Amino acid sequence: MAMPYSTFGQTGASAKFGTQAFVPGKRKRLNAMSVALNILLPTVAYGIVFWALAFRVHYENPHLAWAIAAFGLLVSAASFALSRFSRIVDSQPMWYAFFAVTLGLAVAMGAVLGDYTFRTTMEAALDFQNLSSYPAVDPARQKGQQLMDAGRVYFASDTKLDFTK
Repeated sequence: MAMPYSTFGQTGASAKFGTQAFVPGKRKRLNAMSVALNILLPTVAYGIVFWALAFRVHYENPHLAWAIAAFGLLVSAASFALSRFSRIVDSQPMWYAFFAVTLGLAVAMGAVLGDYTFRTTMEAALDFQNLSSYPAVDPARQKGQQLMDAGRVYFASDTKLDFTK
């Protein structure tokens, strides 16, 4: 007896299409708005939290910066609670849970990386930027104690170094 070409004992297209996931006519519908929001909103949340904790907002008003991060985590927790409720009541898809997890991760990573960026680079730069600037300083007339808060000192044009001392 000859062996059939199929090793599963069935031949023909109907036998193959019966067990495959992506069969013509049996497509699962995706909600395009849910897909877009699940990609877009966590990305935007990461950017907002990172911006708030990495730049001038954190320097001038750290409580506001951390409040923005806490609000993002609160929205993530509320979304997770909504996903649990939705699964119990309607047996809805996992969009809410996926959104809650990705939003929570995005906010947490934005907070961690934003604070790290602020501490390692931006804090020193903003400290230097907030120091005073003194133009046309004449060392013969002004003492160093008068310039203790100086970040930038520009000397007068006729100032010269005294190499004799």
